Amino acid sequence: MNRMGKISITAFLVFLAATCLLYSQDPVKTVSVDVDVVLIPTTVTNDRGQYVGGLEKENFTVFEDRVQQDVTYFSTEDSPMSLGIVLDSSGSMNQITAAARRNGGACMSAGTTEDEYFLIVFSDKLKVNTDFTTDLRSLRAQLLSVNSKGSTALYDAIYAGLAKVRDGINPRKALVVVSDGYDNHSRYSAKNVREAVRETDVQLYLIGNEGDGALRALADSTGGRSLSSRARTFELGTICNEIVRNLKNQYLIGYHSTNALKDGKWRSVQVKLNAPDGIKLNLRSRTGYYAPEDKH
Repeated sequence: MNRMGKISITAFLVFLAATCLLYSQDPVKTVSVDVDVVLIPTTVTNDRGQYVGGLEKENFTVFEDRVQQDVTYFSTEDSPMSLGIVLDSSGSMNQITAAARRNGGACMSAGTTEDEYFLIVFSDKLKVNTDFTTDLRSLRAQLLSVNSKGSTALYDAIYAGLAKVRDGINPRKALVVVSDGYDNHSRYSAKNVREAVRETDVQLYLIGNEGDGALRALADSTGGRSLSSRARTFELGTICNEIVRNLKNQYLIGYHSTNALKDGKWRSVQVKLNAPDGIKLNLRSRTGYYAPEDKH
């Protein structure tokens, strides 16, 4: 990846926190959801990629293992999110971290928000730089202290990030992974990461990792995305805006599963859209989840 491409990823990272802050300045309502409800964040766009609002619960039909479910929870509110940022600080990312130190302070501003964040920085080892926080000043300070060296334990970092973001208090949960390379130093495998993703309700976003097709497919299966820093449409802060707008413009659909078995098995979920007046729309959502397991 060339130098401009790498700096673009850094610009994404620092703009990410700033833009999340700006998007959450307006008062929002805290959403309380029954823990037994299966939540499926769902994104709807038109053919031009624009987010489509104004749809009602009746416009969505949910199937679990091909059995139709009764939608008991439906929200379009700009509810708070729990967002984890996982940043690659291996040797190949040297130019990125240098730019973050120079520009991070200028791109972030302090403020209050109901969104919560954490930061994990990794190379061949992992460091949880911040626990969940609503204070972007803490996040900014940690970003500015990042140094680049070592190998790339990418799978380990994603696995740890998924485990941590599950503890978030908000119904919308997402993990953003910023890396320009392949894994070359992990204890966990791609299979372990895939299983961890399937066990969470976390949406996964990948930035800059353009070569690992398995990870890209994994991000898509969560309702998240894999975004390339080289594509013109996702340069600089546009990448950040895309992720934040996606999270803030989702429909949150919930149901109580008709399958009461606590067998720990994978259940496929399909959300179908009944578009008004036959309008052609695109839908993206999570493709399934693991049922709870009764270990007694």
